[in-house]
Amino acid sequence: MWIVEETLNEKDQGWVRTEIGTAIQAGTKIRSIRWFKEFSTAGAFITVCGAVSIYIFTQISGNSKFQGATEQRFQGIEFQLASLRVLMAASQPGREQNQRAAREVLADLRIKKTVPPIPLSEIEQAGQAFIQAAHPI
Repeated sequence: MWIVEETLNEKDQGWVRTEIGTAIQAGTKIRSIRWFKEFSTAGAFITVCGAVSIYIFTQISGNSKFQGATEQRFQGIEFQLASLRVLMAASQPGREQNQRAAREVLADLRIKKTVPPIPLSEIEQAGQAFIQAAHPI
């Protein structure tokens, strides 16, 4: 610095200091821009991966809730259909078609266990209807 002070006047020294400061700031900005260029692709990739992960997790969570609710609803529908099959068969126990339907429901209950449990009152009602049809009073 002592050489600069001896050869340059104060106005020129101020100008040199300003230029050096500007060059240092520009170098810092250029380094920042280079860093951003180098890591922006990786940063974008990481951001996209994070967003996709969040989306997938949200979808999985929503789908499992939907599946649970749908499964419960379908079980209720199956329950009602099985009850209706028994009541339909009991409505006219003398018909061959209804007797066959009653046998199928009983076979499903015994063997496959695919039919949901039918309320005892409906089974009793169907059984009484078939007994009365077999032995009219």
